[in-house]
Amino acid sequence: MKFVPTDEQETTINISRNSDTALIYTCDSTMITKLDKLVKKDPVHVSVSEPDEYGKKYTLPKSYVKFHTPRILTDEQIEAMARRAKERFSRINPVPEN
Repeated sequence: MKFVPTDEQETTINISRNSDTALIYTCDSTMITKLDKLVKKDPVHVSVSEPDEYGKKYTLPKSYVKFHTPRILTDEQIEAMARRAKERFSRINPVPEN
């Protein structure tokens, strides 16, 4: 594939309301890596066509395409999560005492 400058790399998702599949065309190298991993993980449902000179085209169930808002946490929630993680990991990998 030819090099595409980062600011020109794009991804197009086509989802038809009457179809169960989604078509994704991308020349974004990061997205290609993610979708190639998905093809290896689930080759029954996700396929890739022959790449062109700039990108690749993928076919997958439209149920695999998700849109969501980012999770916004308060400082208290972040502290509570950190405390719980430390407790869990200290049980799994206890720190030896000197």
